[in-house]
Amino acid sequence: MSGLSQQEVVNLTVSLPFPLINDLFDFYEYCNGIAERSKRSDHLIVGHKILSLQAAIRNYQKLTLDTGDDPEDYQNTWFPLLFSDSGSYRVVECGEGSNQGKVLDYDVESGICVQFNSLESMFLTVHEFWSEGLYTIVNDRIEWSTDYKKFNEIGARLNPGAGYWK
Repeated sequence: MSGLSQQEVVNLTVSLPFPLINDLFDFYEYCNGIAERSKRSDHLIVGHKILSLQAAIRNYQKLTLDTGDDPEDYQNTWFPLLFSDSGSYRVVECGEGSNQGKVLDYDVESGICVQFNSLESMFLTVHEFWSEGLYTIVNDRIEWSTDYKKFNEIGARLNPGAGYWK
């Protein structure tokens, strides 16, 4: 999908309790998610589709309805960027502080942890997965390697300190 104008991003996000971080704002100006398709070729990260800004806002509103005080609950400064049909998300921390801009793996079943140190490192990591042959396209579908050790090595190298890659 093509990107949104700066004014469209501003208009759509005005009701959020935080501003989008600059990289996320720029991303939606460049690309407003991936069109809904049933093929696996629209996944950026294994099993996760990039949400349009409109879909991300709807998901954000749904996720924050049940937010409680438990640190394992969805935090109102997390903005959903990627969604899996299994119910997990990759969310961007848009609040103030040391975690601002980090991309978190948010999964009610397995917990919460930092997966990427920034949107930039997320795209660099995925690029490296492609370059190293961990992702390939077969019959218009993304196939991924089962070499989890190599995935973890690349992820840890490009995202030092991110707990996901341990």
